[in-house]
Amino acid sequence: MDKMSSEAPPAKIPDLSLAQSLFTLRSQPVSSEYYTAARTHLLTEIEKHSLAPLYLLLKDDLPDWSQSIYDTLKEKNVEEEAGLDAKLKEAEEMNGESEVSEALISKFMFLARILDKVGPCHLRLVQNANDGPLGSRIVGSSNCNGKNTDSWIEN
Repeated sequence: MDKMSSEAPPAKIPDLSLAQSLFTLRSQPVSSEYYTAARTHLLTEIEKHSLAPLYLLLKDDLPDWSQSIYDTLKEKNVEEEAGLDAKLKEAEEMNGESEVSEALISKFMFLARILDKVGPCHLRLVQNANDGPLGSRIVGSSNCNGKNTDSWIEN
């Protein structure tokens, strides 16, 4: 049995069921059974995967939105990101291009998993500055220019 067949399939990123639930939550009346099912699905997935950016996005859509829940989710994200940053710093100190590339990809995957739209933009600038070996460059949106891109989430 080869290595590829023994590994679990990669996670679906982005999870389109979250997008469907978000659409349903915003398009159905609060009294609708579809609204309730969408709200339950979103909150379950947010809690399960610590999706702080998505929870913040729902601030105006959920009457019972809680700052303390957001702070808890954000804290979990910050802790996990700090671990990834430590691995990236260690890889940079070892001057291994492939290790740096792997650490950057791990961080990109983390940010994509938690649905962070801002972090990957800034991280791409760092990655492009390093320009690893051919084939490892991650190409992103041309809208990423290093300026503050948080305005999309602030109302």
